[in-house]
Amino acid sequence: MEALKYVVIDAETTVAFKGSPFYQPNKLACMGYWTWDGHGAVLDIEYTDGPKGDSVALLQRLVNDADVVVAFNAKFDLHWLHRLGVVVNRPVWCLQVYEFVSTAQATAYPSLEGVLTRTGMGVKSKGIEEFWDAGYDTCSIPWKVLEERCLSDVQQEAKLFEWQQADLATRSRDFQALLQLEMMDLRCLEEAEWNGQLFDKVASLARADELDEQIKGFTQTLGSVIDCPHINWNSADHKSAALYGGLVHYERREQVGIYKTGDKIGQPRYRVYKESVELPRLLDPAEGTELDKAGFYSTAEPVLRDLKAKGKAKTLIGALLKRQELDKAVGTYYRGIPKLIDEREWRDNVVHGQFNQCVAITGRLSSSKPNQQNQPDEVKEFMVTRFPCFV
Repeated sequence: MEALKYVVIDAETTVAFKGSPFYQPNKLACMGYWTWDGHGAVLDIEYTDGPKGDSVALLQRLVNDADVVVAFNAKFDLHWLHRLGVVVNRPVWCLQVYEFVSTAQATAYPSLEGVLTRTGMGVKSKGIEEFWDAGYDTCSIPWKVLEERCLSDVQQEAKLFEWQQADLATRSRDFQALLQLEMMDLRCLEEAEWNGQLFDKVASLARADELDEQIKGFTQTLGSVIDCPHINWNSADHKSAALYGGLVHYERREQVGIYKTGDKIGQPRYRVYKESVELPRLLDPAEGTELDKAGFYSTAEPVLRDLKAKGKAKTLIGALLKRQELDKAVGTYYRGIPKLIDEREWRDNVVHGQFNQCVAITGRLSSSKPNQQNQPDEVKEFMVTRFPCFV
């Protein structure tokens, strides 16, 4: 049987947001490759300035000549090829996905070092980490160190691929079919992450402003039940004291003079006093809701919903639940998603969330930053289709 022609690729990038290809200031310092016939090299992509068309053209030829493209955490490397304009029109094999599934999802996001150790293939090459730890970004690491590490990685990944192929051959037909499906899913997920979702940031922030006003209203309701201006209704400790009784600790600042020297010259100088006020118990806490911190109890949503309350306690719980619900919606979605867009400099307000194959112990797909599988209907209205035929 003719040998399977594969090319292993490995991207070394600058480190902001874990090397995200969607954060435009990030750079692809270099791309290492290793082929089925024992040839490999490390290509300078953006490590130095200057035209890199020959390197990109070589990567495209390597992909075209291969039967399968191999990588560890392949979605990451595919994104960077995508950003270079390299078209991957071959099947993809992710070494990380195989490890995750074949070990019954024992370790979320298994590392290359961990897999090499488990399979007895040696240890991952060191050297880069000490530069990263010292504050160097990848393009500032000496080329020899970077090249050595990247070439070592693709060589080890090639050996690991061959080991996984031999292991796969011993598995059941059902398992082989499952792995084939996982690798096909990976291609779809890479495409989904790359294309992203267009988000109406302006409308979302306007909704956040509306909900902020509603939150203020519920805060006023809470204040009418508990007459204590020092309560922070975002504090679990303070909410526990308001419901079940206890001390509300707070700080009081008192001006004691003016700075006469230093960076703060002319500014008021304060002394901070730590004080507390004791609140009466409105109702008894549910059994088993004690926290490790003595005298405090859980105020999580499920706990509050199960409480049997009347009068002031019922009013307080109702306002707390609604306030928490709105506060979470604003922080996680209506302001949270626009904040992600701005922090990560996603172009054209397109959200590039992650779809994770190597996280859930059950093997199911998960999503993060932001979670695009579990968005409330109210938020989905700000996800704008770019396909008019579906409107």
